[in-house]
Amino acid sequence: MARLYNGLFRPKRITVPGFDLAGEIEAAGRNVRRFRPGDRVFAWTGFGFGAYAEYKCMPETGKPMDGMIELMPAGLAFDEAAAVPSGGITALSFIRKANVRAGQKVMIYGASDSVGTYAVQLARHFGAEVTGVCGTANLDMVKSLGADKVIDYTKEDFPGNGETYDLVFDAVGKTSRSRWKKSLKKGGPYISVMSSAGLLPGTSLS
Repeated sequence: MARLYNGLFRPKRITVPGFDLAGEIEAAGRNVRRFRPGDRVFAWTGFGFGAYAEYKCMPETGKPMDGMIELMPAGLAFDEAAAVPSGGITALSFIRKANVRAGQKVMIYGASDSVGTYAVQLARHFGAEVTGVCGTANLDMVKSLGADKVIDYTKEDFPGNGETYDLVFDAVGKTSRSRWKKSLKKGGPYISVMSSAGLLPGTSLS
């Protein structure tokens, strides 16, 4: 069996890796009220990992860091549901934290990544004009998600292309605040998935 060392807080041997899963409830404890055998669910396992196992035991409720499990929406396939917890919930947390709203111009750096693909769709859902930044191979995919504009970071010189935005969201954590200062409108925030280890504090630049 493969072993993974995550090293998040200290060296730790993980027997079964994986954060995200989707499947059916096989059995439920006698005190469980929200779920029953046969329910279709999706989940984030927290930093206990184990999502790649055939079976995973999880608490019905608990702290987010310990994992979260919910019923799947009707019409959602298992492979679609399994892609939601880490990328989707992370993106939603940051988009809400930044108070994205109609009429804003939002740039999403890393728009083809797990968090970025959800951030593009969520920002459009809240009415923002979205510019997605990604590589050449993913331009059409990011457009299909609803981005109003796309920038190929391998070909276009940016920041410094003259455009300014109400918000810049680095969905892959590969840039810094200083890089985007000229691209932000006065008072506009720069946020990154790496901000305080993902504790969601948007940082304003003026």
